[in-house]
Amino acid sequence: MNLVNTITRVLLVGALAVFLGCTGDDNSSSSATGENGSGEMVTLTPGAGVGSEESSSALGEGVAAVVNGHEILISDIDAALAGQMMQMTQGQAVSAEQISMFRQMYQPQILDSMIKQALLSDAAEQAGIVATPELVDAFVDEQIQRVLEQTGMTREELAVTMANEGMSLDAQIEQMRADPAVQSAVVIETLLEQNFGDRLAVSDAEVAAFYAANSARFASPARVRASHILIKTVDDNRNPLSEEEIAAAREQINALLPLAQDPCADFAALAQEYSACPSSAEGGDLGWFREEGDMVPEFSEAAFAMQPGEVSGVVETMFGYHIIKVTDRQEAETAPLEEVAAQIRGYLERGKMQEVLQEYIPALMSTASIEYAAGYEPRPQQPTMPMGGGMAVPMQ
Repeated sequence: MNLVNTITRVLLVGALAVFLGCTGDDNSSSSATGENGSGEMVTLTPGAGVGSEESSSALGEGVAAVVNGHEILISDIDAALAGQMMQMTQGQAVSAEQISMFRQMYQPQILDSMIKQALLSDAAEQAGIVATPELVDAFVDEQIQRVLEQTGMTREELAVTMANEGMSLDAQIEQMRADPAVQSAVVIETLLEQNFGDRLAVSDAEVAAFYAANSARFASPARVRASHILIKTVDDNRNPLSEEEIAAAREQINALLPLAQDPCADFAALAQEYSACPSSAEGGDLGWFREEGDMVPEFSEAAFAMQPGEVSGVVETMFGYHIIKVTDRQEAETAPLEEVAAQIRGYLERGKMQEVLQEYIPALMSTASIEYAAGYEPRPQQPTMPMGGGMAVPMQ
């Protein structure tokens, strides 16, 4: 996930995901498109969900469930389904069968999350908690601060980054303030803080302890950036060339070696002219790679034995003969605590939130009145979506 996607997720995706793990999209215009067996396009849109043909029931037109008198609409479930499918398929076309399977898998989970949200909202309403402008502003400011801490940006840098992607930070903030999902998140967060504030707090000592016990999560391996010239000894199917062709390849690489090792040589130009690797179009540049897992062992061993500016001798791999030039390198390092403290604190907060919700929501359900329309009843042993939401602690 790139930076702008991360920013957008924090600022715009329904804020209740922090509490309930809801994975839908608030945008009611979301849709997912595929083809049926006849090649005709079929679309998953709000109001066209599983069971929506039975929308007329004792609960009312288009109602999937009623929680303590609050209706959960089929159209809202379908909107969440469409948004989730769009995220998982990255907007690619899917078949009608895939859409049907997706409905069967995720519709009960989304409805379950919406019921939990309704229970929490109802409890907040009974407690007299309202999403005042002051509470909403404080919540939005907190989300912005989290983005800044996680990206290491200033507010000005964040605005520029989003502007480069055609987005306005100020406009997104205003949209977030007006978003009903954000307002619901505000009242639920206030409710939980009032009832479980002591259990939700994360101390500096807890952050430091987690960092000490999990420092490997924040380690960045050594990396090298290199260019190379390749004279192949295999064909495009990786079958060995003839002995004569291999001998000619060796003769060619030996002739190129002193040219490439000349301090005044233009290595990129030599790679463009002679290298059989597709990277020749970039002057032989292979970009950054780690010592293990990115390149064949012989290549990595040679590259990591050099410093920037150095050129190797002839290196033989399964692909042929290489001459390698290291252009940059970064040594292994572990991010200091102050750089990752905000990420750790958020991770621990979400864990505590999940623990609280796993106790609190069943207690609310035990006294709640919940009615289901036909086709929307809970399934036996149906796994639910995680209530904690949020991302894992990023590794460096």
